[in-house]
Amino acid sequence: LQAVMRTAGINVTLKRPKQKQPKHRSLTKEQRDLLIENADDPDLKAWLCLMFFQACRTSEAVSLEWDNVDLPNGLALIGMTKTDDEEWTPLHERTIAALANLPKQREKVLRWKTRSGPSKGLTKLCKRVGIKINAHMGRHTFGDLFHEQGGSLRDLMEAGRWKSPNSAMRYTGKRVERVRKGIAKL
Repeated sequence: LQAVMRTAGINVTLKRPKQKQPKHRSLTKEQRDLLIENADDPDLKAWLCLMFFQACRTSEAVSLEWDNVDLPNGLALIGMTKTDDEEWTPLHERTIAALANLPKQREKVLRWKTRSGPSKGLTKLCKRVGIKINAHMGRHTFGDLFHEQGGSLRDLMEAGRWKSPNSAMRYTGKRVERVRKGIAKL
């Protein structure tokens, strides 16, 4: 609003209203594994692996093409939707296994054409196993679990394709057990 008013020649300083920080939500390792193990649909299982083990956004996962996947070397060229960059990313062994079970005849790795494609299957799966999740929680779960396993901030940034430490740290929440382990190492 301030910028629009300045354009009109009115100089005014407005104070931005305070907003509540969104609550950080992620799954435990056990919840993540329960979802993946109960995904009957191979595409949904592969999508979950891309979300939880590669920190993909849904749009990045559904736009991934087979030409950008090197299963023998465990790499994928993931196009980052927010920055238009592309980066070869090492694939987790469970992601490799899930991708290997998909048909290679199609151009895209996953069958969905839009980022809303996996949502119906995810909703059914969540009801069946009793876990509430939204698609973006995959990145938060990735950040938390990566950090809990002792990954450095620099490695977290590279693995999740975050450009700044502040961005990467937004995807890790406060976990009492992680802090307890750190204190115990002193």
